Amino acid sequence: TSAAAVIIIASQLESLVGLDIDAVNACRAVVEVLSRVPEWHIVTLAVGVGSMALIYGLKRWARRLPYAIVVVVVGMVLSGLLGLKAAGVAVVDHIPAGLPALTVPNLSREELLQLLPVAFGVALMGYIGTMSISRSAPGPARTKWSAGGAASAETLVA
Repeated sequence: TSAAAVIIIASQLESLVGLDIDAVNACRAVVEVLSRVPEWHIVTLAVGVGSMALIYGLKRWARRLPYAIVVVVVGMVLSGLLGLKAAGVAVVDHIPAGLPALTVPNLSREELLQLLPVAFGVALMGYIGTMSISRSAPGPARTKWSAGGAASAETLVA
């Protein structure tokens, strides 16, 4: 799970500093972001760091508040008041109503072959996480494995 956390953090760095990068893995993403420090968008970085600081502060000093919702609302209000879109911060302009229709994606053989290793990795991480949680949970041995197996099967199907 630590590796997954590193990959997630590395994948979000470009959004944190306001860059568009085309790295194929986490290490290259970090190297590219760090090599382009002069191009960082300072206002976007300030919004990101400020949001993380607010989350940390609320988790520490106001534990009863839904900190994620508070940060989103504060961000929306400040974005409108300060005109962050005009300052170059990427914002969500329009959210479509309803859910999109369910469709089967039209994937080529090459695209499918590119997605399979990633899908297998996600399924494996879900399985490992489920198994580690089920092994640490109290209860009869058969309950641990059956619950872990069911959740793992769900991960593979979803």
